[in-house]
Amino acid sequence: MDFQPIIKKFLNAKIQETRDISAGIDQNVFLILTDKGKFVIKQAKKDNGVLFRQRLAYEMIKDTSIPVPTLRYAAENFLIEEFIEGETLSNTKKDKKRYFRLVGSILKELHAKELPSKTASPKFLDSNKHLVPLDIKKLENLKYFSSGKMNKIKEFFLLHKPKLQKSVFLHGDLADAHIIIHDNKIAAIIDWGDFGTGLPEYDFACMFIDHHNDGFFDDLIRSYGKVDMNAVRYFAAIRLVWRFVRHFKDPTQKKKLAKIEKLLTNIIIEDNIN
Repeated sequence: MDFQPIIKKFLNAKIQETRDISAGIDQNVFLILTDKGKFVIKQAKKDNGVLFRQRLAYEMIKDTSIPVPTLRYAAENFLIEEFIEGETLSNTKKDKKRYFRLVGSILKELHAKELPSKTASPKFLDSNKHLVPLDIKKLENLKYFSSGKMNKIKEFFLLHKPKLQKSVFLHGDLADAHIIIHDNKIAAIIDWGDFGTGLPEYDFACMFIDHHNDGFFDDLIRSYGKVDMNAVRYFAAIRLVWRFVRHFKDPTQKKKLAKIEKLLTNIIIEDNIN
């Protein structure tokens, strides 16, 4: 796609280079190098709701200290943001414990932000949607797990579903890849396409999956404060089911699939991850 008309119209700039840096399943993302700086253009692959949620996130948290990209222009089917220099938390080698503590502080501020009234809240801010393991039927249809294991998985979600006691703003997909480090600080939390509301523990699911055994998750929690670990494990299990279904038919993801299966088994069946 030729982005020059868009860049000219909204930024009055000339494109020097365009790079496709898409990584997720919901958006096409392009790095645009211009004579006036670096920018990112995001386009939804199917549902423009992913763009709406990002715009809403920036609006809802604009009076906080949470670092996010600067939105330069927003349309129904695309966004233009300033590019954030730096490296992802996953690629950072030094001072990781401090960065995870900073992430805990950022989450604490996000979750403390007052929600809008129900009458002012968009319909998508559904506080119950994160509680439902929507991919269980898809997992069952794969016929990968034995009927005994599958029954234990379904039983886990029935018995461990947390009650919605406190609803907060959620990033919705907080992982190392969405945390940008630059100049010894967190430069931005990016990719707010899953922004919504729900139990605060939902925002810890990815971090728990990736860091439950390396100490960094503990650093995050020490900075954030008390969380319900049963709810964290429940949401981590939902994430793992989704990941398993997503990667099941991809022959290049066999190692990742085996890791997901092991974690899912540990959390749900053996119940031995703290």
